[in-house]
Amino acid sequence: MDREERDRQEQEERARRKKALREAQMKKKKQEEQMMIGGGIILLAVLILVIVLVARGCSKRKEPGTETDPKTNTESTEAQGDTKESETPGESAEGSESAASEGESAAETQASENTDAMSSEGQGETASEGGETQAPESDSAAPETQASESAASSDTPMPVGSWDLSTLNNDPVYFGYAKENQDPETHIPTDWAWYETQWGQFNVDWIQDTSQKIIYLTMDEGFPNEYTTQILDILAEKNVKACFFLTKMFLDGGEQSSQQIQRMINEGHVLGNHTVSHRSMPSLSIEEQTQEIQTVNQIVRDQFGYELKLFRFPEGVYSQQCLGLVDNLGMKTCFWSYAYNDYSEEQPPVEESLQAAIEGLHPGAIYLLHANSSTNTAFLARWIDAARAAGFEFGVYPQTPN
Repeated sequence: MDREERDRQEQEERARRKKALREAQMKKKKQEEQMMIGGGIILLAVLILVIVLVARGCSKRKEPGTETDPKTNTESTEAQGDTKESETPGESAEGSESAASEGESAAETQASENTDAMSSEGQGETASEGGETQAPESDSAAPETQASESAASSDTPMPVGSWDLSTLNNDPVYFGYAKENQDPETHIPTDWAWYETQWGQFNVDWIQDTSQKIIYLTMDEGFPNEYTTQILDILAEKNVKACFFLTKMFLDGGEQSSQQIQRMINEGHVLGNHTVSHRSMPSLSIEEQTQEIQTVNQIVRDQFGYELKLFRFPEGVYSQQCLGLVDNLGMKTCFWSYAYNDYSEEQPPVEESLQAAIEGLHPGAIYLLHANSSTNTAFLARWIDAARAAGFEFGVYPQTPN
């Protein structure tokens, strides 16, 4: 009996120990769970406190009416006006003249190598034929009022020529309009509003005032040609003023080009800059781009006493950084709202081209034609007459900043 009693007591003791162990384990687990919940609550409370403190700190640092100036990466208040911490003029204007003189011979070599490229110009100059474009698809094209609404919403206009070029993107953009986005009634390419919202702050013309039936004729002078004199004769006869964009290759055309340019000035036409060698600007360094622009500016200034204020990118290829550079140089970038493949070596038929140019008439149009085109020379007079018969007038291209 004694042994049986001891066995029973041992079994009960073992059972008590097991039960006590289980209870201890469950208690420990419960405590751990409570600690985890408590820690989570504390962490959440700390996080909320940090958010509140950060929000209060931001509101104290940024009072109403104070905004960050994207051109200078500094804060400026509306009362004080825009801070003009631009890149030093030595990088754009002052340094460009010495760069131009040191690299002019190299530029001339590049110019001769790029003459053939001029004949295939128009990678982006294909408004009437379609062409490569960065504009939105037709179902997502911005309405024509989008650009003006965006501009109106800006609290403070940015100062001209104060871009920090090192902060601007240099990825190339190929300008052009999608023909399917053209307004069927007015023929206005609605893509221009999309471009304006993207890059309009850089002092750019994509089109002129679309509320006025005024056309602006621009002509690119890539290299010396036999048609410019005929074109000037037609414009004089029709009393139309054009804007001629000149390359150094055209300026180097000897007595013929000099006489043509002087005549342009004497007869009230506007002159613009089309670079030294007609190279893609985003492919060049900032110093090389500056030389491409300032060399032409200096030649025209020295030889003709004329100050160039307008600039057109070769082939319509640009970048955000390129636009900023042109603006920093105090010039306005001019694109177009109508162009076609008049740059090809095999010239398009005259009658088809004339009809397309007439159908493309729209208020505020900027027409891009190439002066070395026999087709353009052949239809120019009739196109001017047709435009006037349709109620359009021809304006002198504005040179003042937007």
